[in-house]
Amino acid sequence: MQKKEKAAASVPAPAAAKNQKPAQGIDSISILPDNVRFVTAEEAMKILCCSRNVANRCIHEVNERLRAAGCFTMQGRCNRQAFYKYIGY
Repeated sequence: MQKKEKAAASVPAPAAAKNQKPAQGIDSISILPDNVRFVTAEEAMKILCCSRNVANRCIHEVNERLRAAGCFTMQGRCNRQAFYKYIGY
């Protein structure tokens, strides 16, 4: 067994793998479930310890900022990173 492990460890990596650049464009976007990528009003309520109206208003304000920056937004949920940046995390 030790001989096989040593043989596998001594095999050099292919040249293409060493110089591989990270993918760019649409292929580099990882597909995440909505509950990971977006914050909903229910989750914002738990994070902020506030009422549903305040959570919805916070999401609305984050979406307004994203829209002004030229991003696509959806009503009732906002980007998680933008949300945390907005509330100061």
